[in-house]
Amino acid sequence: MRKQGLLKRWRTGSFLLVAAMILTTALAGCAAPQKPLAKPVSTSDKKIVKVSKAVKQKVGNPIEQVADISASVQMDVVLKASGDVKSILKKKGDEVKTGDVIIQLDKKDEMATRVKTELSVEIAEQSLKKSQVDLVNNMNDMQNNITKAQQQIDVQTKDLNKLKNNYDAGLVDKKLVDQAQLQLDNALKDLESQKNKLAVYDQIDILVPQKIQVETARLALADIDKALDYFDVKAPASGILTDMTAVIGTTVSQNSKIGVIQTIDPVTIKTALTEDYAALVRGKTQLGFYLADKPDQKLNAKITYLANILDTQSRTYALELTADNLDKSLKPGMKVELQLTDVSQQQVLTVPTNSIIREAGDTFVFVYANGQVEKRKVTIGRMEDTTQEVLTGVNLDEQVVVTGQNQLKDKQQVELAK
Repeated sequence: MRKQGLLKRWRTGSFLLVAAMILTTALAGCAAPQKPLAKPVSTSDKKIVKVSKAVKQKVGNPIEQVADISASVQMDVVLKASGDVKSILKKKGDEVKTGDVIIQLDKKDEMATRVKTELSVEIAEQSLKKSQVDLVNNMNDMQNNITKAQQQIDVQTKDLNKLKNNYDAGLVDKKLVDQAQLQLDNALKDLESQKNKLAVYDQIDILVPQKIQVETARLALADIDKALDYFDVKAPASGILTDMTAVIGTTVSQNSKIGVIQTIDPVTIKTALTEDYAALVRGKTQLGFYLADKPDQKLNAKITYLANILDTQSRTYALELTADNLDKSLKPGMKVELQLTDVSQQQVLTVPTNSIIREAGDTFVFVYANGQVEKRKVTIGRMEDTTQEVLTGVNLDEQVVVTGQNQLKDKQQVELAK
């Protein structure tokens, strides 16, 4: 009996202990601290953004293009006569002026021909002078003969009139009257013939053949003098003599080339531009340039030609310029760096690169003003580091959004970050 009582009391105590533990745990759970409540969500939908001004600043370096230097004028020295080279007055590399004698050809044979032709001219002139004197004398003689004939006719006319009076008076026979009349008629015919011959000299220059002979001889002499001038081979232009090939004692032929004259003050600068580069140059009158080994020595060249038509093969536009070269430091064959843009063109309107939004191939920015943003399409240009050139769409000093712009909408109200 005693054992059963102890067992019953142990079971009762265990139950109470478990119950106490459960109650303690429950009370502890009820007394645990509550988590802090979340802050109430603001009812405003304004987003907080940061902005930056569109400013002008330098982007990149001036755009450059390699160009070639050539002579502004290049003319061949071509012989106009054949002969042996007698002397050389200018050598390769010499500077010459228009008309300077470069070489002389032996003109001995041509001089002998000139003497003969000159004699022919003199003979023809003397012959013409004699004929002219003879003509004057003949005309004077004919005029005198006409005068005498007229006087004789006057006498015959008087005599005939006397005979006619005597015939009427029955003093002379009619036969004498008829003879006198015949003599007078013949004299009148002779007079008329002499007058006609004299008139021919007034109507026709009978010395034309001799005058032509004189003129022909003079022209032949002038041709020889002109040909002799060709034996002094002269520079056709001012510049530097290059490609000189003449050697003393050698025979050279007419129309052969013995050298080239290159005018290098000024020089010509040539290059070919792509369509984009040509657009940078159009409207300008001059460009800067420099030699690659002298980048600090900036020079200027005037634009003389920019093609309006694209070369279909090279897809470029031809550009030509001219530059002064007083010190002759620029040589044909040299290359220069041609500056298509200047420093002022590098000062461009820019915005931060992180303000740019790209959508479907287009670019946009959000411009902030008076508490709201405007979505604008922009045209961008060059980029340098974190700076982007803007060609259209944004004005100087306007503020563009640089944070949170990807979640913005056009005309949305925003607040600036403090």
